[in-house]
Amino acid sequence: MICDSLQSAQVTGSYWSLCQYPTKIGIFKCDALSSLIPWYALGKMIRLQELEITNCSRMREVFENEGSGAGTSLTSLPLQYSTIVAVPQLSNLVTVGIYECDLLTHIFTFSTLKTLSHLKELKVKRCKRIQVIVKEENKTSSEEEEEVVVFPNLETLELDRLPNLKGFFLGMNDFRCPSLVNVMINDCPQWVAFTSGQLETPKLKYIHTSFGKHNLEHGFNFQVHKHFCLKWLSVMMFSSITLT
Repeated sequence: MICDSLQSAQVTGSYWSLCQYPTKIGIFKCDALSSLIPWYALGKMIRLQELEITNCSRMREVFENEGSGAGTSLTSLPLQYSTIVAVPQLSNLVTVGIYECDLLTHIFTFSTLKTLSHLKELKVKRCKRIQVIVKEENKTSSEEEEEVVVFPNLETLELDRLPNLKGFFLGMNDFRCPSLVNVMINDCPQWVAFTSGQLETPKLKYIHTSFGKHNLEHGFNFQVHKHFCLKWLSVMMFSSITLT
């Protein structure tokens, strides 16, 4: 666990070496970090199972893009890794929780998704600038554009109080979530769709919101806040007319 006692001057390679290849990472109120995992260490995170980040006001990326390079992560750049380009290896990651990180605009990039085969629980809450959970990347071939994304073990998805969230992923790829049974989408007024492609969730029966359960007759393609506010107003107006 790394908390607010970690200052900018302490974010060096020695800290990374102390917690290298962990199974669990917890970050709380660490304003020194602009990203968590440096891009040259992404391929070494195969043992990581649990990730939780809370109230990191300056964090702009969870997994640093190799092209950004200007931010502060848990370590400085070792020279021997300076030419390596890596995709996060997160095949053992089971749970992810991101809370109150107001500069984040996304959590994962599209290329990361292939490695999330064991992800069971994803929670993102109270992050003011989040626009998508998965950021679209430039496709290098038509095969990538048609690639179907499968989350074989994802069971729980909670998206709460994300005022700028437009969707999970806004590219055209199809998604399959055969194990998804628990979804909460609450107070996301800009929500448009889970994906611009097709979505398969055979076990999911409804979505939890602050206004109750939403059936999947129209899928995920609805505006959460407006839809349920209008529904609530309709009920209140009908109740008022009935009482009078």
